[in-house]
Amino acid sequence: MIPTQRALHTFVLLALCAACSRTPEPPREAPLADPVPPGIKTRFGGELSLRGPLANLDEGAIFVAIFPMGATSRDRKPLLLRTYLLADPEWRRSAGARSLRFDLGVEDSFDDKPPRLSREMDLVVDFDPDGNPATREPGEKKVSTRVRVGDSDLSILLDSVTLDVPRAAKSDER
Repeated sequence: MIPTQRALHTFVLLALCAACSRTPEPPREAPLADPVPPGIKTRFGGELSLRGPLANLDEGAIFVAIFPMGATSRDRKPLLLRTYLLADPEWRRSAGARSLRFDLGVEDSFDDKPPRLSREMDLVVDFDPDGNPATREPGEKKVSTRVRVGDSDLSILLDSVTLDVPRAAKSDER
């Protein structure tokens, strides 16, 4: 082999080795149909109220979660999740009712990475008598409604299986 051929083979071999040692790119996530525009706070908040028998319980938990629209089945993980224990002194009590201010944001992400949110999401409120979401038992209450990213004036009333979100934009309530 003549020196220029040897140099060419060495160059090709080094180029192939370099190409093989690259870390493959992770698969790209599909774009969201209606992503949150820049400048919108990625928060959800409002007042959570319990009435009737739920207001008098001291055991159990309320799970407030955000899911992609239509993805509230048991098989899907929430994007955001916060737990409020009924024994927590943060609840304000009055005759036959109790309430607290709830707030969800990216710090409540279910995964380690920030969630990908679209403009509209499903808010799910779930009462669990034993406070363990992995178990299913009688007395659980679950309700959901459509919300917009940035909503901070939500008013949720949980009694039997009632969700009350008194706002003008709630015509899509389920």
